[in-house]
Amino acid sequence: MPDRLRASFAVLIVAFSVHAALDRDSPPRPKADLVASVQKASAAASRAWPGYDPLGQPLLVAIKGEGALLIGATTYPNGFERAPWADASVSVSARSFTPRFSYVRAFDLDGSTVTAMLIEDGLDVYDWTSYFVHERFHNAQDARFKNRSWGRYTVEDPRDVALAGLEGRRLADWLEHGDAEGVRDFDAVRRLRRRLFPDSWTEIWEEHSEGTAEFVETVGNETAWPRESVRRLLAQRLRTQGRIADMVKWRHYPIGAALCLWLDAEKERDWRGAVEYGFTPSQIAHARLAMTPAEADRRVEALTLRPEYAEAVEAARRDIARLKAERERWSDEYGSLQGRRFVLTREAARASHSGPWLDYPDGTSLMRAKLWSDDRPGYRIRLRDMFVRRNVNTSEFILSPQAVILVDGKPWAPSGDTHTVFRSLSISAPPHIELTTGPGDLGVYYSGRTLFLQLEEARR
Repeated sequence: MPDRLRASFAVLIVAFSVHAALDRDSPPRPKADLVASVQKASAAASRAWPGYDPLGQPLLVAIKGEGALLIGATTYPNGFERAPWADASVSVSARSFTPRFSYVRAFDLDGSTVTAMLIEDGLDVYDWTSYFVHERFHNAQDARFKNRSWGRYTVEDPRDVALAGLEGRRLADWLEHGDAEGVRDFDAVRRLRRRLFPDSWTEIWEEHSEGTAEFVETVGNETAWPRESVRRLLAQRLRTQGRIADMVKWRHYPIGAALCLWLDAEKERDWRGAVEYGFTPSQIAHARLAMTPAEADRRVEALTLRPEYAEAVEAARRDIARLKAERERWSDEYGSLQGRRFVLTREAARASHSGPWLDYPDGTSLMRAKLWSDDRPGYRIRLRDMFVRRNVNTSEFILSPQAVILVDGKPWAPSGDTHTVFRSLSISAPPHIELTTGPGDLGVYYSGRTLFLQLEEARR
């Protein structure tokens, strides 16, 4: 090779090596941003709730088509190597992982238990950090919280909705403007709601669970965004999440978070310990405020005599009427579907899902599922563009007459009331239904009109 070409070739090799090293050591966005955000938010959440460590169990982030990150591990599993752009607790891998859901609290990584998140539709650093800190706190609740009550909210009265809206707005006034009277007004209205609607007590479950998780999420978010912006967004939710559709669940996230922030601001002694014992933030605030019944009555009277309260009651009346009409339409549509009820029980009833749903007073919900899916060893289901009705321990859909059912590889049709123990089951009704599973039990009831699927793991 001529000296001139040899020299040029050497320059190219050096240039390529330098470029490769820079690529390897340069932080790949947005992965590096996610790592930094998770680490900072986790540290802040740990300070917000002593004893809670989001990264106390390593976090595996599986990114579809881009390998995986492992954050918080002290050793590197097979196929992982230290990320050169982060500290030693972060490693990367080209291995592909498919956790069962977008968040899995206990995922087996080569014999070690980690938390896992599956990112399939884009990596939004803020959203995924918030999601991780929030969901991980639910795991801490399971280990630390005692005396947890449960109840489903069933009150559907326009006065209750309007009063709940008042609660949110007055808490927002404290959060945004430091209006101390706002929290006292909140407590006064809460007392009235309990007196008028005794069954409203069931909302404390969501406040206790989701409200406290939203609190640690909020504190974590303040590491990535200006504190004023995070709290302004929380206040906006307090002002707007006051419709009948929010009463079962969504309003309790910001309510609980705001009350926790207030208890912190008031330096209430060991309120976190009281929450872990079973009290809710609103109950602890109620005890601290120690308001007399006369004061509470005066505050409620002043708030409810305003014209906007009467307007809110009428708006809630119309909103409830619309919701009931929509429920009836959905139920009629579901009831008119031709085919058999196919009921998924226990572990088979859980799935990732997308699509709108309606909650019903009997505790069920009806979803128009764009996608209902689960994929794990021995069990796979895909439901597309169809109704799914959910209960506490079951989910069901209508199996069309055209569905092909194979039991142990052979065509099968239900008859009478019986049950079949199988080694394998396959159900196909393209494009809406795909289901394959290993051993289990298929029960047939109501003269063949209803099928119940129970997986073998649930029978052990």
